[in-house]
Amino acid sequence: HDYIHGRGNTSLWLARFISGGINAFSGRWWSDKHNTHHVHPNQWGIDSDIDNDPILHLHVPDQKDDVWFRKYQHLYYHAAFSFLFVSWRLQSFQTAWKNRNTIELSFMFFNYLVLACLP
Repeated sequence: HDYIHGRGNTSLWLARFISGGINAFSGRWWSDKHNTHHVHPNQWGIDSDIDNDPILHLHVPDQKDDVWFRKYQHLYYHAAFSFLFVSWRLQSFQTAWKNRNTIELSFMFFNYLVLACLP
């Protein structure tokens, strides 16, 4: 967490290794997402951490925007949140690819290579 905030050159490289090499996340993507969350916590339209509609509602939506299955989300939210990690990985990869960030992509490739070699 602290390394990704970038406190000097050593911190930057540790952040790249930890975010890309261990978690397979783009450090830039995570930093932007994380900082936006801290600057605008739980603000609709800005903080993407709370924008999970229509699958999960973290608020009571307007009646016109409500879905019939919202009243059952307490039964399926664990399964829905398990897909969040996959979604984050995809968003992260897309950001690194779009920005042509070869350093982050290399660390992410390293992570997947290590995972592929596990028994």
